[in-house]
Amino acid sequence: MSSNETLTLDPLVTKIFLVFNLLACAETIGLFGIIGNIFNIWNFSKQGIDDSVTVTLLSLAVSEIGALVAKQGYNIVSTPWMSVGSGDIDPWALGFIFFYLNGYFIRVSGFITAYATFERCVSVFWPFKAKLILTKEMAEIVNFSIYFVLLIYLLPYFYVVQFEYDFIPKFNKSIFTAYLRSNTEDLVLMTNVLFVITDMATPYLIFLINIICTSLIVRHLKTKAQWRNTVTLSFKYNSKEHSARKEKRLIVMLVTLSVVFIVCLLPHCLMLTVFTVLDSYFYIMPLTFSFTFLLETIKCSVSCIIYYKMSRKYRDVATKMLGAFKKNVLSRKIH
Repeated sequence: MSSNETLTLDPLVTKIFLVFNLLACAETIGLFGIIGNIFNIWNFSKQGIDDSVTVTLLSLAVSEIGALVAKQGYNIVSTPWMSVGSGDIDPWALGFIFFYLNGYFIRVSGFITAYATFERCVSVFWPFKAKLILTKEMAEIVNFSIYFVLLIYLLPYFYVVQFEYDFIPKFNKSIFTAYLRSNTEDLVLMTNVLFVITDMATPYLIFLINIICTSLIVRHLKTKAQWRNTVTLSFKYNSKEHSARKEKRLIVMLVTLSVVFIVCLLPHCLMLTVFTVLDSYFYIMPLTFSFTFLLETIKCSVSCIIYYKMSRKYRDVATKMLGAFKKNVLSRKIH
């Protein structure tokens, strides 16, 4: 293939996968994910937000709802039949807003997951000190700070792009659209620097924190399990053993959340890195990202299943909530 020849992909193939991945799959999964995270918030509220873990999981549910809502909007405006002039809003402008809002909430979700894993890692190695430092108040401060500080991710991009209504003679109407504020070299340089920091360095930092903390926790749990197998198990079951089992279940649940985060979101970052280095493969970017976006949607949608399977307290509260809901529905039907 000559250097001047442009690589292409059958538009029909791309269109089929975009519609199937982004609409048929991601929209359906995302809708259930939004409902599931709303149920998570309801469940945690019923449990009582009285410890650092519940605060963090509640904050995680809020960020996942934000990511899923933004992703739902992005999926719709990025479908093949959405074009300029089909409405009063330029799909590109809406796509820009939804894309970066989703990116913001995904990064918030990542740092919250990393904090939850780091918190359990500290609790495993220094349990007594952790109880004094990692309090509910500390969790509230950290989670609020994550939401606030990561606004830095959004502000530059929304400064670079200007939104306004513009009259388009071709369609004989005004359309809400977006323009770059300037084409100067300074603007291009700023955008490139932002890309390296927010889209390359930040996600990999989140993955690094999650991988290190998860690995340390898993290694510690294995060592502890081996030690327990070497001692005589003739003692009676007591409250300390019960607390240890509860702590282990909590750790396993948080490690599972961390692993799901890494497995579902790492492919997107890897593909972005590949396309940045090998720009000749940009022609398959929409097709490839339709799969990685679907993985992001799955990640934000499965938390309620993980909690239900691994948390007895969550499962008990969920059972009571669903039982009360069924009774209310039946009583309404009878009356």
